[in-house]
Amino acid sequence: MSIKIMSVSTSKRRKIGKNSVTSPGKSESGHFATTTSGEINNETTCPNTKFVSKIQECIRRRLIGITPPTRPSGYAAEFEELSALVTASACQGESNSALVIGSRGSGKSLLVERAIDRAIASEAATSRGCCVVRLNGLVYQDDGSALREIARQVHVDIPNEDLDASQEDGRNGDGYASVEKGAAFGGSTTEIAKTLITALKAGSKEQSQCLLIVLDEFDLFAHTGKQSLLYTLFDTAQAGLTPLCVIGITSRYDVEDLLEKRVLSRFSRRKFYLHSGISFDSYVQVLIDFLSYDKGDDESSQGDAACWNTAVKQFAHDPSVRRQVQLLYDTNRSFRALQRLGMHALAGSSASNPFPTHANLFKGVVQQKKDSKTTMILSLSILELSLIIAMSNVIVDQDRESCNFEITYEAYRKFLLTANASGGGESYSKPVAFKAFEHLADLELVRFVDGSAASSGNTPKGYRSVHLMVEPAQIDEALKRYPSLPTYMRSWLRQR
Repeated sequence: MSIKIMSVSTSKRRKIGKNSVTSPGKSESGHFATTTSGEINNETTCPNTKFVSKIQECIRRRLIGITPPTRPSGYAAEFEELSALVTASACQGESNSALVIGSRGSGKSLLVERAIDRAIASEAATSRGCCVVRLNGLVYQDDGSALREIARQVHVDIPNEDLDASQEDGRNGDGYASVEKGAAFGGSTTEIAKTLITALKAGSKEQSQCLLIVLDEFDLFAHTGKQSLLYTLFDTAQAGLTPLCVIGITSRYDVEDLLEKRVLSRFSRRKFYLHSGISFDSYVQVLIDFLSYDKGDDESSQGDAACWNTAVKQFAHDPSVRRQVQLLYDTNRSFRALQRLGMHALAGSSASNPFPTHANLFKGVVQQKKDSKTTMILSLSILELSLIIAMSNVIVDQDRESCNFEITYEAYRKFLLTANASGGGESYSKPVAFKAFEHLADLELVRFVDGSAASSGNTPKGYRSVHLMVEPAQIDEALKRYPSLPTYMRSWLRQR
């Protein structure tokens, strides 16, 4: 039986304060009903309990990272380009190398895994055969242990004495593997790595299996001795003798500076940067993708899946829900934080009450949005708080990226003239205000563009550009909790 979403008639609504919500229980049609607060009000007995349980299990597995979404949101161009690169190796036997660079939680691993899934799902890749090897630099901190893990994942037996020679006996004074010393014990790191890759050959280049190697925390592999593992992989990929694709994942933008010249010369220089400049609408779409049910995950009723996805879209586009997601977007734009938020939204759900709720979402936002800057704003004086608000107003109203003390003080002075006319506001002189401004710089709530608090060149201190390091949403939250906030400050807040 399909799950239908019906609007509720006016007679079913009752007033509670200023909010109008639907009365609990069934609607006249006996199906799920929506409330004016954006949540789904469902009947006591779910019309398809077994199917709803499958949906909840699928989405929970996705939110904890076991089965990620079928497509990454926000990086369509990067996804298509990386997919083409991996597909060329998996289907046509090409050898490639690339780096995926971005801040933590920006979706790097998701992008890579989805690109690999698309590539190996093709008929050409299936006939050729693909082997995916995943290594993490936090776990395998030397070339010997990394080679042992590669051998395990590709099911190739290598004598332990060869690995011991490259890992233990071939160490230099710093404890790193040495290729020259390892070679004297029956096989260096380079030779063993080449043996592993050669073992995957099934004849000619056109028929050989493709080896896809994913190096997570790629920058940590650059700290292993003479970078023999990286050199061997990049050198083999550049030679093109074996279908090989090496993809590094890192959060360090200067990772190329860590590579030796011989390693860097064999790297293809293909880099994919995942910046955090995702728009708010795209960020909401990511939440929808996390909570939606992929029809390909199960062969159940297509109508029930479409109905669930419609309910999720109604929930995500509700104004009250969007306001809560906006708070998270202003402070933390990582996909990982959005996954945690989705888990909170589904918390407490059951077969009889399956849909995400605004109450649970709000609890998740409260837990995640606590940050040190909001707490720090609560400890500021009235003058320092006024300068923060004035600077935020200038940046928002004039669409600026930076500001300076003179502009900030002028905005502060103009507001005080209005406040004094209405019988409130205490004015401070410019030297006193500048001392408060310097204290904000010491607290790192504002940061000088040139990166130094000391005077730079011939530019007067009051005209040096600064960046405001707090978001408007953080200021709003702090002002709501600020003890004994003056009335004229509250009126200034409403003007923003």
